[in-house]
Amino acid sequence: MARDSLEAALRARRIAVEGAQRALALALAAEAEVAVAVSKATETIRQETETAVSSTGGDAAVEAFAAWLPRGLAERERARRTLAQAEGTTSQARAALSAARLAEGAVEALVQGRLINERLIAERRSQAALDEMALGRHRDRRRRQQARET
Repeated sequence: MARDSLEAALRARRIAVEGAQRALALALAAEAEVAVAVSKATETIRQETETAVSSTGGDAAVEAFAAWLPRGLAERERARRTLAQAEGTTSQARAALSAARLAEGAVEALVQGRLINERLIAERRSQAALDEMALGRHRDRRRRQQARET
């Protein structure tokens, strides 16, 4: 029964590690996607600033930029907040994977300990059988020797 329960626990731990790996992969992908959105928002602000300050844009371009800038900054700030949340999610996913791997390692150590114990028991039984056989031979020799002496 102990063997089955340890093997079942090990299977469950391995499934948990696989799930944690998938969750981390999804979190990393989401974080990368949001990082791209932050970069795009930052690049858009840079391009719009260049356009507004260029001599060919004129007053209309500067006025349009001034009207647009609060929205652009707000968009970049939303993207940054979303990125911070995604980074937090990724951090939690990493911690969950680490915990799952530790739990898997603990069960693997129990399984290894059980195997070592079973090997030791088998070796002790084998040695006991050899000892018993040697003791039987010794007794037989002793009886034969005593029989010769009498």
